Amino acid sequence: MKNALGVAATCLLLAFPAAAQEQGFQDALLERLAGNWVLSGTIGGAESTHDIAAEWVLGHQYLRLHEVAREKDDEGAPAYEAIVFIGWDEPTNRYACLWLDVTGGGGLSAPAIGHAEPGGDELAFVFDTGDDSAIHNTFVYNRDADTWQWLIDNENGEERSTFARVTLARRSAQGQAADPAAEVEAREIAFAKTMADRDLDAFLSFVSPEAVFFSGNEPLRGRDEIARAWAPYFEGALAPFSWHPDVVEVLESGNLALSSGPVRGPSGEEVGRFNSIWRKEADGRWRVVFDKGS
Repeated sequence: MKNALGVAATCLLLAFPAAAQEQGFQDALLERLAGNWVLSGTIGGAESTHDIAAEWVLGHQYLRLHEVAREKDDEGAPAYEAIVFIGWDEPTNRYACLWLDVTGGGGLSAPAIGHAEPGGDELAFVFDTGDDSAIHNTFVYNRDADTWQWLIDNENGEERSTFARVTLARRSAQGQAADPAAEVEAREIAFAKTMADRDLDAFLSFVSPEAVFFSGNEPLRGRDEIARAWAPYFEGALAPFSWHPDVVEVLESGNLALSSGPVRGPSGEEVGRFNSIWRKEADGRWRVVFDKGS
């Protein structure tokens, strides 16, 4: 009798995954997140670069992200590593996200699971950490550039603070490095986002220490001069202008790039055009070395 039950149970276990595998969880937006990516931007006020591999697992039911920092700790291990699962919570008709990382062993508790309502090209996960606090982890897909923005904010009561502003650029087909043009475009988009976020420190992290910005009668030389001149643009709740690249060209050497596009006023009207020269610096990050508007 035990053998018969064992055979029957085995048959059921084999049959269920086979049926589930055929269907799985099909989601057009998450399909855009599958693949290999280079993450770059600011995390906790410091510039970071991570590698991310995202693939469907367990019968196409979950998208698994494996994130590994290129930065190392004192022992030579990655400074950060995470394994993230994104799927669908059928009872609530929401996306669900399980976040496991090296910052602690509480990954299997409720605060490690976030939820996001379906919403166009955005996945706005909220992780309820209790005591009137939460972590907002938002993925925003840019269809034109085929990049993702990753925005992390900490909420504590009525206060909300920025923790991370990063961009994911897809690796090249060879899988060795991110496509340089896509990487520069993603950096420019993240650079512009600092103005919308009213975050001067994040803005300056995209500027080379020896950068030259052409503004007014005299060029601004160096990050300190640029910071003093641009600080007024970051005052107040409303950004005075925005910009977005529509042209990106990279030298064949892969170390110097031009980014250009429209500058728009608060109402969205085009008021000019920017031209920025980006250089891939010694730490592997792209930063602006020349900037001039017209």
